Amino acid sequence: MRPRLTRLLAALAAATIVMLGSAAPATATAAACDGVWVVVQPDQKDAGTATARCAAEHATGLAALKSAGFSAEVSGTMLNRIDGLPKDADFNTNGGYYWSYWSAPVAADGSIGTWAYYQVGPDTSKPETGKAEGWLLTNEQNAAGPALGAVPEAAAPTAAPTPPASGPGSPTGVIVAATVVVLALVGLGGWWVVRGRRRA
Repeated sequence: MRPRLTRLLAALAAATIVMLGSAAPATATAAACDGVWVVVQPDQKDAGTATARCAAEHATGLAALKSAGFSAEVSGTMLNRIDGLPKDADFNTNGGYYWSYWSAPVAADGSIGTWAYYQVGPDTSKPETGKAEGWLLTNEQNAAGPALGAVPEAAAPTAAPTPPASGPGSPTGVIVAATVVVLALVGLGGWWVVRGRRRA
């Protein structure tokens, strides 16, 4: 194969790779929260029970818990129940279960950092904007906080459905363009071979 044809085919192949690379899907982003995230996990052995909600009001941990839509039953300075759990709120008769209280940083991508155990109660804590408040129902002395590793992802737009785009930057357009390039490569190579044989 002649050098000129080799260079041309290499250039077309490189263009195909670039176009296919541009069709990569966008990565998910964390949902926005102008206050603090509140994470509640009622089953210490089931990470799937952890729920994260945004609290706009967070003057205290208790205010944040309620602002996030969770119900809270308090006796004195003790938080006994969240959303009705545990059914038996007596630490002495329910197997030692209690709501442990935590705080953690939240990164720009929505990932939750290491949980730190609060040294004060939810009625006197001062949650910081952008961080996460954590509640884990546990009977363990060495618990590490809720198991949720990230806050919810941003919701997708709710616009009316539209047919797949076929512009140059869309996946459909890229696939069509790549197909055309591949067919052109095959056709050009075949034509060059036939032409060479005729000259021979």
